[in-house]
Amino acid sequence: MTARRTARHLLPWATTALLTAAVTIPATAAHASTGRHKASVTTATAAADRDLNGDGIPDLLTVGGTSGLASGLWQATGVMGDDSATGTGRVNTPALNIGANGNNIFRDNVPSDFDGAQVITGTFTGRGVQDVLAYYPSGNSAGGAVILKGTGDGSVLQSHLDENADPTNPGTFTDNNGDNPLQLANAYNASGHNYLYPDLIGISGDAANGYYLDYYPNFNGTGGYGYVAQLNSATPTGGHDWNTWTIASTQLSSGTAMFLWNQSTGQLYLWEGVTFTDNGDFTGTLAYTQYQISTNWNRDTTLSTLEAADINGDGVPDLWAVTPAGAVTAYLISDLSTIQAATVRTRKPQNLS
Repeated sequence: MTARRTARHLLPWATTALLTAAVTIPATAAHASTGRHKASVTTATAAADRDLNGDGIPDLLTVGGTSGLASGLWQATGVMGDDSATGTGRVNTPALNIGANGNNIFRDNVPSDFDGAQVITGTFTGRGVQDVLAYYPSGNSAGGAVILKGTGDGSVLQSHLDENADPTNPGTFTDNNGDNPLQLANAYNASGHNYLYPDLIGISGDAANGYYLDYYPNFNGTGGYGYVAQLNSATPTGGHDWNTWTIASTQLSSGTAMFLWNQSTGQLYLWEGVTFTDNGDFTGTLAYTQYQISTNWNRDTTLSTLEAADINGDGVPDLWAVTPAGAVTAYLISDLSTIQAATVRTRKPQNLS
């Protein structure tokens, strides 16, 4: 990634009155986001999580550049149920390439800018609208990201305009072991700060230091990351082989929820009510309630996107799974239990192209 602004600078601190949780913030904390603009916090009504077009129903977003989808960011809006208030799990096809204008960093304004990126949605500019964060785990852009301002109506991102993009330079998410995250997910308000800007959680590590979860609290601003807390949490099966797991998160009325899937075994779990505690020494702890969803879910299946959302509005998170061929399948989940696997209803696959 050839960033236009590379200077690393001190974090723009929020006022003390806004710190509503007891989280230790080291005096040396810094972030590499270039801070091009400060987003307004009063110009938009909060959208539902994952709702990109403003109809209150979660939508699917997946990265192209695969065997079945051309390069770009492909948005498939959720199909509304008969109650006009919840989703069915189906999506409207063909999907729309909302990444047609590129990522604003490579300065070529082409959809192939997103090849190899991981993309998550959230209120990253603090306006209540669902924005897009594209993170590059490898390649020339390794460790870098960009926040793209969402339109709120499902139209193509106007990312070619500088005011709609906020790059986050490589190094922002680097932890004390010198590792960049292998994956990033939205952690929402798991730290309890109650800011308009969400935290992040990721899987990081290497063969020498092992693999683990990292937590990235936001310090009340667009791209306001830079402090990394390494977590001591074990995987759902009690190990630390985090490099074999995939995470996908969503927000419920009860807080942050996160799915954890092991591709090689098919084990699928859900953590609900996820909360983060900072230990004050660049480490932290997670608390959550764990549910087993399945012991053999999509075992050995290659997925290009795993997206969590409360698709049907029943208060239980569901999943969309997208294959590199561009096929999406919804999995509606119910009957959560701490003593037995949940019920998973599989919808008919759809082709996004």
